[in-house]
Amino acid sequence: MTKKISFGKDNEAWKKVALESVADIIGGGTPSTLLPSFWNGDIPWFTPTEIGNEKYVSESLRSLTDSGLLKSSAKIVPANSILLTTRAKLGEMAITSRDVTTNQGFQNLVPNVEKITTEFLFYLQPIIKAYCETHASGSTFREISKSVLSKMTIPLPSIPEQVQIASFLSTLDERIELQSKKVELLSEQKNGYSQKIFSRELVFKDDNGESYGEWKNLKVKDVFHVSRGTVIAKTSLSSVKTTTFKYPVYSSQTTNQGLMGWNSTFLLEGDKITWTTDGANAGTVFSRKGQYSCTNVCGILTAKSSFIGYANEFVSEALGRVAKKYVSYVGNPKLMSNIVAEIELPFPVLEEQKKVANFLLALEQNIKLEKQKLELLKQQKQGYMQRIFT
Repeated sequence: MTKKISFGKDNEAWKKVALESVADIIGGGTPSTLLPSFWNGDIPWFTPTEIGNEKYVSESLRSLTDSGLLKSSAKIVPANSILLTTRAKLGEMAITSRDVTTNQGFQNLVPNVEKITTEFLFYLQPIIKAYCETHASGSTFREISKSVLSKMTIPLPSIPEQVQIASFLSTLDERIELQSKKVELLSEQKNGYSQKIFSRELVFKDDNGESYGEWKNLKVKDVFHVSRGTVIAKTSLSSVKTTTFKYPVYSSQTTNQGLMGWNSTFLLEGDKITWTTDGANAGTVFSRKGQYSCTNVCGILTAKSSFIGYANEFVSEALGRVAKKYVSYVGNPKLMSNIVAEIELPFPVLEEQKKVANFLLALEQNIKLEKQKLELLKQQKQGYMQRIFT
């Protein structure tokens, strides 16, 4: 196997070997939940939902006693092994920082350290995940068995090169983690300022240093025309912006400001506030500007003639702080137009709104910039991994 990136002086071709030849594969199990004596002990017991967010794991939501371990098919997975999810949630991985156990939704990998390092095996996750997704079977829950998993082949360089590769990728992970924490801290900072603004602990003043006065409580319907978006087929959109497909279409998702795709025409123009009406993200609020469209799972607020300028970041933030409280969770979550219309919000005079809006917008733009840096780091890592392992 020829490498596109070489590390150090080791230029030998990589071998392709069966996974079972470099790691023992250990399944898991679940003790009887009817016997309290099996639970709340000192032995961590993981389920697949707990894997995928952290590289290293040591503490689980539930734990076993020695009796629970002995009276079940759960097995000890030693420290410095790989937890691998193989049922329903396929191909997620984490390194154990201590001895742990798992339920039956795993086929865990205990590396033969003379042949493969734990860190290098962890970074083969995209290859292993793709194999799991391709070879899984089952009607209720898709699952890959130990026998099928054991036969998959993986690339295997020498131990020194494994160490170099894992060290290089770990450095990238550390940069990504630091950037993620920066984004998180900036988001917390914005939320803190928002809390102080709406509790009137942080007060904005006019150019003469005077207070703008008390805020008025008004219903949304008193200030805005309330409407819904239009049905737009995703198949009619471009996934990337082009010279023809240059107008954004927003829908119910929250990633990337709810962007679903790009269209050749637009249905809405100017400052408006939108919210997600249906689904898991119901009640998520956005401030919109420019030329764009919104699908039928978006509600739209357009300022009435006597309130021009009110569709701004301040009102969007004010509505976003309370909208989730009004979501109905009977069946599919919903926040309908008639409910939003009756929500009462605090409204300062327009000049104070603008000052607050500009302040919040500057914070949001900073967060957006740091998120873009985070995404670039993730893309760089993905690119390096493709060049290393392809």
